[in-house]
Amino acid sequence: MWSALGRAAKARAASPRKKTPGIMKHYALKCVMLPNGTPSSVVIFSEMSRNWAGEPLDSYQKILNSTRTTKTQTGLTITAYLDRRNYPCGLKPTSDQLASRRLRRHETLPEWNYTIKPQL
Repeated sequence: MWSALGRAAKARAASPRKKTPGIMKHYALKCVMLPNGTPSSVVIFSEMSRNWAGEPLDSYQKILNSTRTTKTQTGLTITAYLDRRNYPCGLKPTSDQLASRRLRRHETLPEWNYTIKPQL
């Protein structure tokens, strides 16, 4: 993860988010603030829960179809695809990697929310 985020940050700033408990941990979703101050993830996941209420999510196809057909009252939709790549787990950054990162911690939960700035 560190190397992937580092590569992304070389070209542009990246703001990874910690995954929250519950359903959100299963999805990689960029959260943006809506004009009314509500995080988009709250709106999207409440609509997704309504969309698949009572439906057993026992296959990737069902999950993708339920996700793709979700639409909020304001017309916000979701694009979903199955990423079958393997990602290594448990990688620890080296001391040099930690020292060279350019982080800007956010005011809200700075240990969870930060922006990785591009390398110079």
